[in-house]
Amino acid sequence: RFLDYLSDLCVSNTTAIPVTQELICKFMLSPGNADILIQTKLVSTQMDNPLECPVISDDIDEEEVWLYWIDSNKEPHGKAIRHLAQEAKEGTKADLEVLTYYRYQLNLFARMCLDRQYLAINQISAQLSVDLILRCMSDESLPYDLRASFCRLMLHMHVDRDPQESVVPVRYARLWTEIPTKITIHE
Repeated sequence: RFLDYLSDLCVSNTTAIPVTQELICKFMLSPGNADILIQTKLVSTQMDNPLECPVISDDIDEEEVWLYWIDSNKEPHGKAIRHLAQEAKEGTKADLEVLTYYRYQLNLFARMCLDRQYLAINQISAQLSVDLILRCMSDESLPYDLRASFCRLMLHMHVDRDPQESVVPVRYARLWTEIPTKITIHE
C-alpha cells in the first residue's frame, strides 16, 4: 500500500508532478532506504556440464532475472523471478506477497519516470536495462499484471526520453490536384 500511495502522489490527472517525483525519488533511491526496495539483476546461469551438446545450449538463456530483497527480520533473500512467479501461482503466500510488492515497486518507478523525470530515469535505468525489461515483458511464465508493469516502465523510462523529433514520412501517393495540367519545357 505504501508504494501505491507514493505512486499516486507522483501524478495528478495523468500529469506528472515534478516536485513530488523528485522528493520521492531522492527518498526512495537513497542508499539508506535500499532495504525497502527489491533489487533486480541479470545473473549468468553457468552450465554444470560444459560437454553438453551445443545445439541444446543455444536454446537456453545464458542469463536469468533474479530478485534480491531484505525481509522484515533483516535477512537477505534472492530468487529467480520465474521461480517466484511459479511458486506464487501454486499458492505460496510469501512468494505472492514479494511478487505483488515488486509489481507495486515497478508501478512506482514508472510514475517516478513519467514526463521525462531524468533524476529518476538516470538512477533507475542503471539497474533496469532495456534488455532486462524486454526479457521480463516477453516471459510468458510471469503473470500478466507484472508484465504490464514492465511495459509501463519501459514506456516511461526508455521509450519516452530525450526530446523526440518528428519525422516527415515519404509520400508515396499524390493527389490529382497537385499534378499540374500543363508542363512546359522551361519548368
